Amino acid sequence: MPPYQHVIVPLDAWSRDASALDVATSTAARTGAGITLVLPRTGAVGTRLREFAAGTDMAPPDAAEHYVEEAAATLRQRHVGAEAVSWPSDDAVGDIAWYAGQHGATLILLVSERPADRKGWRRGIAEQVATLSKVPVLVVPPEAIVAAATSAA
Repeated sequence: MPPYQHVIVPLDAWSRDASALDVATSTAARTGAGITLVLPRTGAVGTRLREFAAGTDMAPPDAAEHYVEEAAATLRQRHVGAEAVSWPSDDAVGDIAWYAGQHGATLILLVSERPADRKGWRRGIAEQVATLSKVPVLVVPPEAIVAAATSAA
């Protein structure tokens, strides 16, 4: 396996983020990589962050920073070196690819929102990031996470 030292894991304030943290933990354990969790704040993410911040006086940027920092703290509790980054974005796909290239990432790890099609490809954000990025992209499909959770039980 190539030595991945700096892995970018995009979050989107959605339920699959927990799976992304599990995969990041496993990746770090196997490779010794440091993890950077990134959360580009788009309109859709902002809507989900409002739910996260409900009942608090957090503004959307503060909610995003709090959300991604909580996720990084979860990784640190698992003894994974992790940092958290969030920024406003109109183009999450382009921004993820750009950030990874500019900050020395050796891998982008994406938990796919869609199952594989007949050719084995996941359409959507993962495909777009893989197309734009100069950094290798590992796409973990939802069926692989379910299979791993089932075998661990």
